[in-house]
Amino acid sequence: RRAGLWLRPGADAAAAQRMLESMPELADWEVVPNAAIRAGAIRTFNRTFLITDLMGSLAAFVAFMAVVSALTALLEERMRTLGYLRAIGVSRRQLGTSLAIEAALLAGVAALVSMATGVLMSAVLVFEVNPRAFGWSLQFLPGQGSYGQLFALALAAALLGSAYPIWRATRLSVVATIREE
Repeated sequence: RRAGLWLRPGADAAAAQRMLESMPELADWEVVPNAAIRAGAIRTFNRTFLITDLMGSLAAFVAFMAVVSALTALLEERMRTLGYLRAIGVSRRQLGTSLAIEAALLAGVAALVSMATGVLMSAVLVFEVNPRAFGWSLQFLPGQGSYGQLFALALAAALLGSAYPIWRATRLSVVATIREE
């Protein structure tokens, strides 16, 4: 059995706990300080969200691989056009810069759309799912968080993911890319 006990400010919690534990009529009661209950709740809460962290890492890896695959496919489709650009005098550096800017713009648009989608999904969770499933909800604070860091991370991942496809596109032979099949 458990019961709450509030002490006056400045009271010695350890002495109160010892006094309660020494009372024979409370022998079958468990005396647990608030700090221990709070620490246990935080440990449980953190363990609960370990899977969320793992899923976030997995999602980042999948997104990175998607960027590499999508850009590789896009560049494969445009290989002849890229060859013509090289043939008319566009340098490898100019072509690579152009493709990197394109990748950054694609990543920026994707990051903005995903942030808007995330805010919408969190609103649905906070206002609909949590109250119906658990009978309680959380505060909805869409302006709080590290959106700038996430946006920068998305751009960095896109540029890193585009490095190989861009390197490959700028290293191809001009003649081989524009030759008729």
